[in-house]
Amino acid sequence: MDNDKQIAYLAGDLSAPIDPAERSELDAVRAVLNDPAVWVEPHPDLQERIVGAIAAAGNAQRVQPSNDLARTATPVDTAGVTHRRSRLIRFTILGVAAAVVLAVGLAIGLNDNGSRSVEYAASPSSYPTLTVTRQRANGDQSSSGQVALLGTTHRVN
Repeated sequence: MDNDKQIAYLAGDLSAPIDPAERSELDAVRAVLNDPAVWVEPHPDLQERIVGAIAAAGNAQRVQPSNDLARTATPVDTAGVTHRRSRLIRFTILGVAAAVVLAVGLAIGLNDNGSRSVEYAASPSSYPTLTVTRQRANGDQSSSGQVALLGTTHRVN
């Protein structure tokens, strides 16, 4: 199938003739794209917080020489300093990128309920039948007799 038909199918045009195997793949892509967690934006100041944390960690590790040590120190190799600085910049950028990817992944992961169904379990042994009734919002707690939901409980160990 050509790209235009795939794009049309993903956009909602379900009338295009599609191979069943390809349809299942495209349906999986549509399910992912329809998940609101995919479109969650990270917090606007995430990048500044990460860069600030990296800078603070770098500043905490630096040791300032005393004046006596500075007077007796040998000249610094500027080529080595430049090389270390460029490595530091590269590692900082890689660290920030990794942190952003991790944060986006966590945001998606934490907001993703997946296809898991929600289950609730309780063992109200003294109440084998649960009844939900329709009530008026007048504060009267007696049963109206209008059953909305009726079910039996099952003992779970």
